[in-house]
Amino acid sequence: MRFISYLSLVRGLAPTTIKTYVAGIRYHLKASARPAFENSFLIQKILIGCTRTYVTEQKREGLSLTEMHRFLDVLPQVTGNPYLTKMYSAAIVTSYYGLMRPGELIGSRHAISLSDVKVFKDKILLTLQHSKANQNGLPEVIEINKVHGPYCPYTLLRDFLKIRPNSDNSRPCFIRGDGTAPTSQSYTKIFRDLAIHTSMDPAAKTPHSPRIGRATAMAEEGATSFSIKTAGRWKSNAYKGYIRSDFREGSDMDPRQRPHRRSNGKVVGRPSTPRI
Repeated sequence: MRFISYLSLVRGLAPTTIKTYVAGIRYHLKASARPAFENSFLIQKILIGCTRTYVTEQKREGLSLTEMHRFLDVLPQVTGNPYLTKMYSAAIVTSYYGLMRPGELIGSRHAISLSDVKVFKDKILLTLQHSKANQNGLPEVIEINKVHGPYCPYTLLRDFLKIRPNSDNSRPCFIRGDGTAPTSQSYTKIFRDLAIHTSMDPAAKTPHSPRIGRATAMAEEGATSFSIKTAGRWKSNAYKGYIRSDFREGSDMDPRQRPHRRSNGKVVGRPSTPRI
């Protein structure tokens, strides 16, 4: 029960995530022939309490394109370090245009490694070997294209890779100048500081905000529910919780035609090994 309280009150995990932890513990207890807490009254009650007290995703606000530009404008003041400015700029715009979860970029075992990044003349391909919703499936490829203007995700990511320290290809793509990998806590702090510098709510702007903002933008642009789910790699209707505006589901594409690669929030076809 203390462990569940820790996950809820200290880690701030969602009730569904906590239930997954509990199910995993129950499974290992059974597998080792040790007494399990099957249908424990106290466990069930504390899980209900976690659900009632959980701060929902709606407390997180999306980061609109304009707000993201404001973040990038003040980022040099927040980091005070040219290298970190380039690193976090690349991470934020990649998160937005690729609808990427924070852990797919920084501070997680799912974070992309250097070997997962392929730079071409007109695009950058990011290969997700695993993700929160794809633990054991086939790798998924996200395509980052060029966008006109100074906030181009292709340019910012390419420029960061040019100054990134040499390392083994298995190391995370996003590392500091000294070779260490930033943590999820440091990434969250950057968002909090950026929100403060731009007079936004620091509690509402988190590393999830770019993903929320892009999903919302796609909905406002008239994208179908299937297109949004595919672009963000959602396997269920959980994507609806990321849209912060009125949204009517359009007619979906035939699931049999569902491609595997996404491009700046747009579906572009099945993954293949491209040639320069």
